[in-house]
Amino acid sequence: MTDFQFQNIKTDGFCGFRAVATLVYGSEDNYCQFKKEMITTLEDEKYRGHYKQMGIMVEKKGNDLW
Repeated sequence: MTDFQFQNIKTDGFCGFRAVATLVYGSEDNYCQFKKEMITTLEDEKYRGHYKQMGIMVEKKGNDLW
């Protein structure tokens, strides 16, 4: 089993992205990179059918806003 450590994450509204970036990249400072990669994956056409099955509509609202 992995030993986990608590880490304080900046509370700026992006804390979820920051927490995952810390796990994936080792630093919360890479949260923008994680967010962009996640959005790119969500936009991928091959996943659209899954979203429709779940009743989720994924549409970009404009200049990098979701």
